[in-house]
Amino acid sequence: MRRTPDRLKELQGTARNDRRHAPPRPPADRPRARPGLPRVVRLERARLITELATMPGLLTRADETILELTAAALAEYHQAVRVLVEQGASYECQTATGSVMRRARPEQAIADQAWRRAVAGIRELGLSPAARTRIDVEPPAQPPHPDSLASFRAQRFFDKGPTIDESQASRQARQSL
Repeated sequence: MRRTPDRLKELQGTARNDRRHAPPRPPADRPRARPGLPRVVRLERARLITELATMPGLLTRADETILELTAAALAEYHQAVRVLVEQGASYECQTATGSVMRRARPEQAIADQAWRRAVAGIRELGLSPAARTRIDVEPPAQPPHPDSLASFRAQRFFDKGPTIDESQASRQARQSL
């Protein structure tokens, strides 16, 4: 059974100070790939990192192992599905008596197991819709951008428009063209 996040407990009204959970916060950093990873696993890993990078403060070096295992499961799943699409979901073989029997390809079981592992890893990384609601990551505080909409509106509010001298200068500039 998974632990209920503290924010959900607060919303439900069941939060207690003696049961607060303060998870360790490893430094946010991009995990490094282990040398020798197959190309398909590296590609899946890069895709996962790209998705995780959209949520600031979520990706840490502590996620290297789960990231690699999830990427390997996704690569294995895609490879098994590719075989199933190309060769079909079943194959024919002959029994000892000589009759033809159709069997499911082993890639179906491989795809099923890889799918389960991939979904479990995606859930642990916080990439599933249900898992995102349980994530308790505070994004780093950033000062407002000087070109933000709020600063633009503030300038327009306090800016009284062009003065008479500015409008006359702009008319003269247009007439000289």
